[in-house]
This record gives sequence, C-alpha cells and structure tokens, in this order.
Amino acid sequence: MNDTSTATAEIAALRGRLRTDETSLLDKYAGRIDAIERGRPWFVAGGVIGAAVVGFGRFIEGTPGIVVSTIGIVAALIFGGLVGWADFRKLEISGEARRAMTIADDALNRAGRYATALDEQTRRRELRGDRLVEGSVMRQAIAIAVATGLDMGDAIDFMLDGAKLRLIAACDFEAAEYWALTVFALDEGGEQMEKIAALWNDATTSARASRTWRKGEGFTGVAWRNERPVVVRDTTAEGVPDEYVGTGDKHRDHDRQRYRSAASYPVVVEGAVWGVITATSNRAGRFDVKGVDGVEAARVIEDVAGHVALLATVERYSTER
Repeated sequence: MNDTSTATAEIAALRGRLRTDETSLLDKYAGRIDAIERGRPWFVAGGVIGAAVVGFGRFIEGTPGIVVSTIGIVAALIFGGLVGWADFRKLEISGEARRAMTIADDALNRAGRYATALDEQTRRRELRGDRLVEGSVMRQAIAIAVATGLDMGDAIDFMLDGAKLRLIAACDFEAAEYWALTVFALDEGGEQMEKIAALWNDATTSARASRTWRKGEGFTGVAWRNERPVVVRDTTAEGVPDEYVGTGDKHRDHDRQRYRSAASYPVVVEGAVWGVITATSNRAGRFDVKGVDGVEAARVIEDVAGHVALLATVERYSTER
C-alpha cells in the first residue's frame, strides 16, 4: 500500500471513530443532561425536606422523635446522594467530550502530517521534472557544441545558457536572490582553478570577476582538495571554517553574506579532478541536503558537473585523435 492509500485509510478510520464518539456524546448529553437537570430540583428539594424532618424530629420526645429524625436523615442522605450522582454524571459526560476532542486532534495532526508529506512529494516531482528537462537540454547543447567545434569555454556557456530557465526553476532560485553558478577548470600549470564559464542573476556581478582558487582555498579549492562535494548550509553559522570563503587576499568583507550557502562538485575526468562546479546563494539553506528544495538544488549542481565532465571527456578524446 502506498503512502497516499495509507493516509486515506488511517484518516477514514479516525473519522469513523470520531463520528461514533460524537453521536454517542450528543445522545448522552441530550438525554442525560435533560434528565439530570429535570430531576435535580426534586433531588435538592428532597434533601431540604429531609433536613427539615430531622430538625422537626428533635422537637418530638421519645421514640417517635427518634424515628422521625432517622427518616429525615435517611431522606437527606438519599437525596443528597442523588445530587452527587447528578454531578458525577456531568463529569462523566465531560470526560467523554475530552476523549472525543483528543481523537479529533489526533485526526487533524495526522492529516496535517500527511498533507505536508503530500505537498513535499508534489514539490519534489515538480523540481525533478525541471531537472529532467534541464538535463535533456544540456545533452542536446553538448551535441551541438561538439558538432560545431566550439572551444570548451564557449561550449559550456552555450550549454548553460540553453538550460538556464530550467536550471533556475529546478534550483528554485528567486528573482531577488543573489546567486551564481561558476564552472572552474585547472589552469595549464595545474596549480589553480580558474573560471571558464558562469551563470548569474541580474542582481549580482560577482561571477563576472570570479577569483581563482588554489587547492584548499574557498568552496572550490576545498572540493578540489577533498575530491568530493562541499555543501555548506550557512556560512554565517558558528563553526564554519574560514577556508570555505577564502582567507588572505582571497577574502572579501561581503563573502559570508553574499555567499551564505554553497555547493561545489568536482568535475572528474578519467579519475582525476578536471574542474569544479560551484554554486552560491545569499539565501541560507539553498543547497541544504535535508530540505526538499535544497536536495534538488544540490542535485542540479551535481548534474551540471556530470555534463561538464562528459563535454570535457569528449573534447579530450577529440584532441587525442
């Protein structure tokens, strides 16, 4: 049984329990409270009369007085007990009402959780759909770039430009968000990563003047050194190493705000790091692998790294030939 079927079955079961208890509660409330309230004045009156009889018996001497007082005491106890019974029945009905409300709260809480899960699944499907189209567009662009003989930088720019709209949608980048996606490749000496292509939004020009990175410097240099992805949720959080945003002459005062979250994925060609794809955003959690949007955004950057690796491999084999 899938999640949707399970949710429907559980909510239906809870609704059945709630309806049963609700009917029972209403019937009991209407019947018992009506009977209790109609009988209560008589119970009180009986208790008052019993007390009066006890008082009256005290004025009668001898055995008759004792008998009258005893009758009054018994009557007072009986009717007083009936008053107590009436109050107890009200408490019982209140308890049933609380149980019914507990079931209702349980139903609403579960329905809320399932609704949230369903929304996340729907959102994930939408983002994955954009990813699939983005991947298809990049593969088509690679085929065109190879066929027309574009050099590596122009080919990657052509690929990214063609997939830009889908890439933005799959990452869920917002219009006012400072974001950039930069493709770095090893320079001829293999000593540093330099920018060869990039995408960015209109609100920032950071990608146009991108810094070069040595091994271990910045998100890009750390991903290069470790030969594995670097995903940072929030660079302003406590304990985030300075190396992620650069030190020395690579440091900028705005780094931790402008590049608040980042995802860097190595581009591996024939077992060696050829370059790094680094995406940054001024929004915390943009590439957070624990969130639905963040997971898909990180996968988009991974997809770009894979397609750049494919293009680099094709170019390498073409050159060797």
